[in-house]
Amino acid sequence: MSEISEAHRRCLRRGLTALASMFLRADGRFREFVEIAREAFIDAASRELEKKGLKVNPSRVSVLTGIDRISTRRVMSEGESRLPVETTASLSSRIIGQWEQDSRFTTQAGKPRILKHEGTDSQFSELVRSVDTCVTPGTVLVELERIGAIEKTPRGLRLKELEYTYSKGASEILEMLGENIETLVQAAEENSKGENKIRNLNSRTDFNQIYIKDIPSIRKWLLREGSLFHKKVRSYLAKRDADMTPIPGKEAGGVVAVVSCGVAITDSKS
Repeated sequence: MSEISEAHRRCLRRGLTALASMFLRADGRFREFVEIAREAFIDAASRELEKKGLKVNPSRVSVLTGIDRISTRRVMSEGESRLPVETTASLSSRIIGQWEQDSRFTTQAGKPRILKHEGTDSQFSELVRSVDTCVTPGTVLVELERIGAIEKTPRGLRLKELEYTYSKGASEILEMLGENIETLVQAAEENSKGENKIRNLNSRTDFNQIYIKDIPSIRKWLLREGSLFHKKVRSYLAKRDADMTPIPGKEAGGVVAVVSCGVAITDSKS
């Protein structure tokens, strides 16, 4: 039987307790939770084998996870239908970032241009194609309108400042939560192992005697400052991204994800 450190146990228990609480509030049951956990272990084991250059098959995955071969084979045969695809929130984020940073879509002052959106050769269509050639501009337009990121004007589409959010629907918010959990776990694990000379950003700030009447204004301040921070991050990374700042001969392909969703505010009655 494998053993994990006490620190790993505390981390896992705390994270699973939070997810279990959310799952229960959504009327989930333990049996379904266990099935999802089984799928997650098999997916994780498959990834680990691929990283090591080993052939992925039910026998190896079963040995690595301790899950019986019949269940492993069943889950792996259904794997293709469960593979994650890019969420609408992620795609929207990339398109908004491109709009903010690409000189083709910004003014001389560096602000997002108002873009014409009618026709297949419109400025907005060019923006969408610069990010993803497989999605239709009309689909993206509807999504950006739905989440409140853009405004239609007589001159064209205007990207709203600061107050927009990349997702407002429950499904998109939960999809982004899943992505953010993956990022936070990866960053913390790399730090705990000391794999990089420069550590990943992994910080937390706590105050437990905040005045209740100040909570609404604190929410607004954090949302505003967080939006400004991410805009600054996008500007910084755009200068180092091959799609936005091409540099011939310079190798690209690194992935940087910055997460700042973990703001939990409660009052004493919660």
